[in-house]
Amino acid sequence: MPLDFKCPECQAALRVKDEHAGKKMKCPKCAQVVAIPKPDDDVVADVDVVEDEPQPEEAGDPFQALEQPVSKKEKVAAEKAQRGPNYGKYLPCPHCGAKEAKKVNWTWWGSFYGPKLFNQVRCLECGGGFNGKTGDTNLIPAVLFVTIPLVLIVVLLFFIYFMLKRKGLL
Repeated sequence: MPLDFKCPECQAALRVKDEHAGKKMKCPKCAQVVAIPKPDDDVVADVDVVEDEPQPEEAGDPFQALEQPVSKKEKVAAEKAQRGPNYGKYLPCPHCGAKEAKKVNWTWWGSFYGPKLFNQVRCLECGGGFNGKTGDTNLIPAVLFVTIPLVLIVVLLFFIYFMLKRKGLL
């Protein structure tokens, strides 16, 4: 036999199955969580509004959100939907600790090859650059990536200079 009662907030007439007596439900009109009176309770005015529970945001079965706990998979899926696509893909930023970074395609010190070779990423929170796999700075690789070619160019120029001088062309 269905139970008839009124929502204490909006005074909407509600009807539920008697098996739900003593439970809580969300009012379909005003979205307040109300306690369903037991069949022996004939007093409608004593139905209390429960304020301390969070309001379910989705519409549908008012009993589903209150009776069934959310699974871990659903919680993880909801958290992933709020994060960016690169969240947790790389190690946290050593500067600010943020967990979201973006892969860098080009740098002044390594052109297109350096960032790929040293896994250079940029933190989306503070803008700091670091190695996404080790979490360390790429300062030493950047210095080596710039100085080794410069040293090789200088050595090559000295070699060319001494060869030209030996041949007597200078």
